[in-house]
Amino acid sequence: MLNKFKLTINDKVYLSPTITKELIVNALRNKETEFIILEPKEPIHTSLYMQYAATIEIRFLSAEGKMRHYSYIPENEDEIIVFFVDYFEKNKVPNIENWTDISASFRPNFFQRLAQKFKH
Repeated sequence: MLNKFKLTINDKVYLSPTITKELIVNALRNKETEFIILEPKEPIHTSLYMQYAATIEIRFLSAEGKMRHYSYIPENEDEIIVFFVDYFEKNKVPNIENWTDISASFRPNFFQRLAQKFKH
């Protein structure tokens, strides 16, 4: 492990060094897990965190302060596990080439602007 992490599984928080590959894998396989967030102490290739709750999402913040947020619908459980274990053990971000850029949905006032469109 090259980095320290914070792991949130549902409402329970774990900190390094109590986080293990087995803990992550078991949480991802557990049907009662609603969400999991893995946050490195130091960004991994400008990535601030990776999360899973029906889709896998990853967020990047460039040195210039530009935020990018991507979403991916996994093929299967094994694919999810590989992404999270590589992120945790190898400090490796997934190849996001085929992921959906959802950054615009996180921009300030996006939801307010969207609600205004439907009011008219």
